Amino acid sequence: MTTSKFILTQQQPNETIIGPNSLLVGELTSNGNMQIDGILEGTIKSEGVLTIGSSGRVRATVQSTGCVVHGAINCDIHATSFVSLAQTAKAWCQIETPTLSIDPGAIFKGTAGPDRTSDETVIKNS
Repeated sequence: MTTSKFILTQQQPNETIIGPNSLLVGELTSNGNMQIDGILEGTIKSEGVLTIGSSGRVRATVQSTGCVVHGAINCDIHATSFVSLAQTAKAWCQIETPTLSIDPGAIFKGTAGPDRTSDETVIKNS
């Protein structure tokens, strides 16, 4: 079911796009999907899917529903649905998400696991 939700979400258009010749330093907040093809440093909050394009470079704290990475990131990512590292991804980060996919060829250095809130709930109910 997560896969079909992922596919449907990805087919929706990006409401916010940071172009390849752009540099944004600060906080970026959106209620919808967004794509970063330029450079962003700071904080990203999205209620949709964040896509980091192959030319995208991000150093940030990220909160989103989902995150698809094709470019380079140095981040703390908290995604409530999924994180996907594509073949061209270069990721140095700590990831909290229920679903993580890493394509062959992607570079990942860091830690990954489920949402800490979920862990605490499981421990309390055990």
